[in-house]
Amino acid sequence: LDDDNADDSSESSGESSALEAGDQAASPLGEPFNLMDEPWSQIMEVHIPRLEIGPLAQDLLADEWGRGSLIFEYHNALNAANFTVLQRVDESDAAVTVNIREMTFVVPVPPAPLCPKVTKVTSTCRVSVEQGTRPKVTVEFSCISHDVPFGSNFVAQERVVLVPDGGAVNVTKSCRVIFLKSCGWLKSRIQSGALAEGSRTGDVLVGLLRRRVTDNQVLPRSTSGTVVSPPRSITTRGLPGMACKGRVWELQRRATLFQRS
Repeated sequence: LDDDNADDSSESSGESSALEAGDQAASPLGEPFNLMDEPWSQIMEVHIPRLEIGPLAQDLLADEWGRGSLIFEYHNALNAANFTVLQRVDESDAAVTVNIREMTFVVPVPPAPLCPKVTKVTSTCRVSVEQGTRPKVTVEFSCISHDVPFGSNFVAQERVVLVPDGGAVNVTKSCRVIFLKSCGWLKSRIQSGALAEGSRTGDVLVGLLRRRVTDNQVLPRSTSGTVVSPPRSITTRGLPGMACKGRVWELQRRATLFQRS
C-alpha cells in the first residue's frame, strides 16, 4: 500500500510539474502576440556599426528595468510618466530565451480630433533571444491606450528585430494594429496614426542604440596622438529622387613648434 501511495504521489507530482510548465507556456501575457489577424508592415531598416548585441541582450533580459536600461530610457525619451513594471513571466525553452513583462505608464497623445492630451497605456513587452552561431534579439510591444476614442477596441503592436551583421547590427521595425471590435470610420485613421507613431518611436529607439555605441566607444587617435572624433553622417534631403550622404572626420588641432603666434 505504501508503494502504491508512493507511486500515486510520484505520478501526481509529475502531473503537477507538467501542468505548471503548461500554464507557464500558456501565460495570458503572451496571448496578444498570438493574434494573427493582421500582417506586419515593415516601416524601418537601419544598419548600426559597432553595436554589440551581447550586452544589449543582457540588458533586455535583466531582472529589473531600472534607470539606465534600454527599455526605461526608451520610455523616458517618449516622455512617459509613472512607468511601472507589474509582472514578469519566463517562457524560455532550450532554443530561445523569452521574457514577457506587463507595464503601465502615461504618455502624451499626438494632436488628433477627439483625443485627450495624455492617455494611460497598458503595454506587454516580449523579449526573445535566440542562441546559436547567429543570435537574434526580438523585442515586441503590444499596447492598449485606454483614454483615446475606441481605445479598448484595438491593440497597437510593434516588433523590433536585431540581427548581428559582422561588426554591426541590422535593426528592422514593423507595426500592425489588431482590431478587437469595430472602430467605424476611425479605422483607417487609427492605422495610419499607428504607423506614423511607430516610425517616430523607431527613430527614438535607433538614437538610443547609436548613443550606446558612442558611450562605449574609445575614441581613436592618429599616429601623432591627435584625438579623432567619431564620424558624423550628413544627409541632404529635398531633391526629388536624390539623396547625398557623407561622413566627416573631425581632427583636434594642436599648436606645433612651427606655428607662428
